[in-house]
Amino acid sequence: MWNLKHTIVAAIAIVMISSLATTQSAQFKSAKADSIQAGGAAAQTVTVSQPEAEQPKVTVEVWHQSITEDTISEVKDNAANQSNSAYVLIHDGALNVHVDAGIESEVVDQLMAGSKVSVLSEGNGWYQIAYGNEGKTGYVISEAITASYDEAKAAALENLMYETGSAIVGEGALNIRSAASMDAEVVDQLDNGDQVIVVSNGGEWLHVYYGKDYNMGYVSAAAVKLDGLILREQVQKNINDRVAASAIGKGVISISDGAVNVRAEASENADVKTQLSNKTNVLVLSRGNGWTKIAYGNSNSIGYVKSEYVVDPVIDISRSSDNNMRQQQSASSSKASKSSDKKSSSTSSKEESAPAKASSKGAAIVAEAEKYLGVKYVYGGTSPSGFDCSGLVQYVMRKQGISVPRSSGSQFGSGVSVSRSNLQPGDLVFFRSGGSISHVGIYVGGGQMIHAPRTGKTVSYTSIDSVSRQKSFAGGRRVY
Repeated sequence: MWNLKHTIVAAIAIVMISSLATTQSAQFKSAKADSIQAGGAAAQTVTVSQPEAEQPKVTVEVWHQSITEDTISEVKDNAANQSNSAYVLIHDGALNVHVDAGIESEVVDQLMAGSKVSVLSEGNGWYQIAYGNEGKTGYVISEAITASYDEAKAAALENLMYETGSAIVGEGALNIRSAASMDAEVVDQLDNGDQVIVVSNGGEWLHVYYGKDYNMGYVSAAAVKLDGLILREQVQKNINDRVAASAIGKGVISISDGAVNVRAEASENADVKTQLSNKTNVLVLSRGNGWTKIAYGNSNSIGYVKSEYVVDPVIDISRSSDNNMRQQQSASSSKASKSSDKKSSSTSSKEESAPAKASSKGAAIVAEAEKYLGVKYVYGGTSPSGFDCSGLVQYVMRKQGISVPRSSGSQFGSGVSVSRSNLQPGDLVFFRSGGSISHVGIYVGGGQMIHAPRTGKTVSYTSIDSVSRQKSFAGGRRVY
C-alpha cells in the first residue's frame, strides 16, 4: 500500500540533523537569547555591538515568543509506525475527518495542514487514519494525504504557519534593512540569537517580523538560522494585542464616493498599500501633519491616510444632508482627488478610485467564470480540467489580466475591501472556518456566487447565505 522506504530514511536523517543542529545552535547562541518561553512575549533591552565603523551602537528590543509545532510533528516514531506515517496536505482551512468513507458521511473532526496521521487502510479514494495523541480514527479523502514531510510542511507554510529563526552574527550585529538590497537603508539591528518570524523567503533575503512591536524589515538569509514554526493565527493575535494596546481611539472612514488610499508612509508620494471604502472601521494609532496612522482589516495592518477621511465613530456619516462635517469632508475629498489627478494619471494614485457602481470589468469577470460551470472540483486544481475554489478564482482573474495569489487566504489580502451590502458582480467573496479563510467564490449579483465547492461537486452557482450556514462570511474584495 505505502512505499515509504525513502521517507523513513529521510525521517531518521531529519531527527539526527535536527539533534545536531540544536546542539550547535545552543553552543552558538548567547546566554541571554537561547530560551524560548511559553505564554506570550517578554521584552528585554540589550545594546548591540558596532559591526561597521560608521554605525553607532543602537538599542533594540528583544522578545522571546513561544513557538509551537502542533500541526507539524517531528518524526520520532518507531519503524513500525513510520511505515504508515503520513501528513495532511491542504493549502486552506482544515481537512474534514468523516465517520465513514463518503463525502456525505458525518464530519467528526478536522485536521490542519501538516497534521501527522497513520494510514490504516485505503479504498475508493479514501484513507482510514489514526490521528492525535488519543489514537482517534476516521476517514479522509486520499488526495489530501501525502507521505512527504517536506511537501506537507511547504503546504502549511503557504497559508497556515510561519517559519521562525534566530540571528547568527557572532560578536557583531545583523542589519535590518528597509528593502531586500544591500543598498537599502539600515533601519535597525539584531543581536546574536535574537528571534525573527519569517513572513516570506526570497532566497537571499528574508522579510521578517522582529522585536516586541512586530516591526518588519529585511535581513540576509545567510545570517538567520531557521529553527521552528509558529501558527500565523497566533502571530496575528499577538499583533492585534499590541495594536489594541497602543491605539488612541477608534475611527471610521468617511468619503462621499469611492475609496481612500492607505499609504505606507505619511506622504502622497508613498506607496499605496490598499484602499478602504466608506464606513470602514479602523483603529487610530496617532495623528499629525494632516495624516492619521491607522490599523485596518482583520490583520490590523498599519498604514497612513489623510486625516480628513477619518472621523469619530459617533458621527452619523450616513446622512450627509444633515451633516455639515460630512459635506466639508466630501468637498475636501473632491479637492484631494483633483490634486492627485494632476500628479498622476494612475488610478491607484487617486483618493477616490473604487466606485461602488457595477462595472464592465466586473461583468467580464462573471462572464469568464460562467464558462467553467460544470467543471469538476479537483483538490489543488488550477485549470479547466479541474478546479478547487482558489484555483478557479486565480484562473478566471488571470484570463481577465488580473494577478491574484494562489490560496484563498492570500487572495483575501488582495484588492480593496468591500462590505457585503456594497458587493458588485466580479467581486470576490470569502468565508472562514476555524478562524482561517477556507473558501472563496466570485460574486455574480443578487446574493449569488460562482464557486468550486468540494470533491464530488462541480463549479456551480450558489447563494452566499447557503455557504454562510456552514462557514462564516469573512468579507468581499474588489481586485479589478
